[in-house]
Amino acid sequence: MSSNPFSKTIPFRSGNPIHLLNYISLDEGGAILLDEQALRVFRKIEEPIAVIAVVGSYRRGKSYFANTLLGRHDGFELGSSVNGCTKGIDIWDTPFYNKGKRVVIIDCEGIDDPNQEVPWANKLFILCLAISSTLIYNINGIIGRDDIEKLFLMTKIVSLIQPPNDYQFLPNLVVLLRDFQLDSPPDFVEYFLDRLSKVDYDEITKFFKKFDVYPIPHPGVRQEEMRNMSIIETDKLDPIFVEKIEEAVTNIFEDLPPKYLNASEMSGVFFAEFLERCVEQINDPTNTMLSIPSAYEATINYAVKKAYDTCLELYNEMMDQMSFNGLPIPWNEFEDVHNVAFEFAFNNFIQQIIGSADQIESFHKTFYDKIISSKNQFYMKNSTAMDEYHENWAHKLWKENVAPGLEIENLFVIHNFFYVIILT
Repeated sequence: MSSNPFSKTIPFRSGNPIHLLNYISLDEGGAILLDEQALRVFRKIEEPIAVIAVVGSYRRGKSYFANTLLGRHDGFELGSSVNGCTKGIDIWDTPFYNKGKRVVIIDCEGIDDPNQEVPWANKLFILCLAISSTLIYNINGIIGRDDIEKLFLMTKIVSLIQPPNDYQFLPNLVVLLRDFQLDSPPDFVEYFLDRLSKVDYDEITKFFKKFDVYPIPHPGVRQEEMRNMSIIETDKLDPIFVEKIEEAVTNIFEDLPPKYLNASEMSGVFFAEFLERCVEQINDPTNTMLSIPSAYEATINYAVKKAYDTCLELYNEMMDQMSFNGLPIPWNEFEDVHNVAFEFAFNNFIQQIIGSADQIESFHKTFYDKIISSKNQFYMKNSTAMDEYHENWAHKLWKENVAPGLEIENLFVIHNFFYVIILT
């Protein structure tokens, strides 16, 4: 892909957009299909993951703002027709590092595309709410009836998600007021909420960890150039537009949290599992709500099973070194090897598991029991080898020092071996 950096203030991110999911129409069953290539991108992430999802009205510069998060004009496909360009959900295929987290940018299909089926639009928005760390909601700067109705719909959609006990499972919410041309109010959050007098905005603010509003003025270019924003040069844009984009992007990354599962940060591999469980629920026609606790539980079970298998294998590999070096070994050395192997395996285990404090304590106990069971197997191997060693040594002593004295011609001959024993 060609490179068209946005500014020096926002780091330029290399990579390409790839499809995360598609939707089968209602005529064909109405299901979300995840792309395996995108899931592999998530599964390669070992650090905590942070997901920024850009959603909102189609043909409002949503995908362009997603590109600015990557420090570029190009990237996610931009369209100049009356139809939306993004279909389904696209992700950037090269997650980048930011303050201890790997960041994935998601560009979501416009939620009010006239070609959409309503159930699909709702499912898309529910999924973005569930999986993002920060949700960027891109709307018209002059808030009209349509925008209020969309935000009212958002409060209703949130009610279709069964939250865990802690409501703060939802992301930070960032509202972008696009093409904002009015005088700046003292506080944009208060201005925005005041415009929502017909919406119970408490239903919006109570669900989200953090709530910010940023005005983005018009780019200040002609209509012809607006159709080619992916190749435009930054110095052709209105400096205030560039400044406001930089301010919004900088603050979004400054406040960006990792994706949590209860109190645990999700790595990419666990996020992929969580995403699959959410989609599985959304695709189930018998489900009326997306149950976050159920998706959490399935992800936790996946994580702990993977941790049990991986870390027990680490323990067994280290204990197996005793066999390679030859058994038996003295029991004090056996305990030393076990202690080193257990500490190494346990430290890896506690880094891999996720869940509540009570669950983690229970996982610790189960893992310890599994280690003891494995240790006992090695104990039996060493014990058997020790018995064989003693038996072979006794047989050798008997053959060399006792058996010859039992031969008929030697029965009454005192051998030096026994003479020494008698004298001592």
